[in-house]
Amino acid sequence: IDLDAGSEVVVQFSSQRRQVELVRGQAYFAVAKDPDRPFEVRADGALAQALGTHFSVAKRNEGIRVIVSEGRVQVSDLRAHGDGIANHVVQLAANQSATLREGGPLDGPVELDAASTLAWLHGNVTYRRETLGNVVADLNRYSRRPIILEDATLAQMRVTGRWSTGDLDVWLDSVAQALSLSVVRRQDEILLVSTVPSSRLHNGKSTAPPGASPVRR
Repeated sequence: IDLDAGSEVVVQFSSQRRQVELVRGQAYFAVAKDPDRPFEVRADGALAQALGTHFSVAKRNEGIRVIVSEGRVQVSDLRAHGDGIANHVVQLAANQSATLREGGPLDGPVELDAASTLAWLHGNVTYRRETLGNVVADLNRYSRRPIILEDATLAQMRVTGRWSTGDLDVWLDSVAQALSLSVVRRQDEILLVSTVPSSRLHNGKSTAPPGASPVRR
């Protein structure tokens, strides 16, 4: 199990089953094949089940996201449905993801480049039109001071680029510069403040400024 910064899991292994609960953050699992001991990861209402595979489970702003880099994983929605609809189940193969949305459905499978998305395993983060809300959540796992968006509407701005998690200031300042935001550092918190009229916030995009490596499809 590889844990990202600021992440926590609870592990319960027995002779019949291997169970992990993701409490916060994100984790990557390399699962040895053992048909007699199924491997399960639970996070809120999501259940990811595998025999032998490599995959990650992450708590994001929009819900629980599962990414498979090798093998196959079954993702289930364990939440109770009062309307009588059966819980949704998604089968994922390598380079596919599923997201159990908070207050919404289980979406997937979605095709992606798992190696890029899981770059945090090697000390980097890679974003392709990721929401600023999720980027700030990632930053907060590495920052000693909470990073806060001054305006909640900023969370929907989109970020594209690649940064090293080893240099938090470059990562934060580059994202802010790309989105025309100011970084206000205080003793107990860091604020991201817009420097453009609010009418332009919903169309914000990063342009991978100096310090970031642009990502190309």
